[in-house]
Amino acid sequence: MIPKNIVHKNGDYIYKSSEKRFANRSEFYADIYYPTVNNKSVYEQYKFEGPIMRTINLSKTGILIESKIALQVGDFINFTLKIGDNPSFWYLAEVKRITIKESFYYIGCEFISLDMNQINIIERYVDSH
Repeated sequence: MIPKNIVHKNGDYIYKSSEKRFANRSEFYADIYYPTVNNKSVYEQYKFEGPIMRTINLSKTGILIESKIALQVGDFINFTLKIGDNPSFWYLAEVKRITIKESFYYIGCEFISLDMNQINIIERYVDSH
């Protein structure tokens, strides 16, 4: 018996899923200070007081960010975060999805430039929460 989420097409079996995430996620709330978008400072552009963005959850492949400002799919965002007792490190992520809810933008991003040590730090955090 073939599961309903597998579709046969021209002799190939294709896995279909509404889930777009590729890794387990965990809630992770942290303010993002001084992000850059497409190599431009967000603070210089918008002059907000306090954090413009904060994280909602993360996985070893991506992060969900709540933002006061709009971004576009395909934008690159660069920021620094600290996970647990580890030193903070820089993240470069590409915007993949955007949802608007109650005057905030929820931005799903895929990490672009993490090394294996950074990926392992995130993975350990996600597995323990």
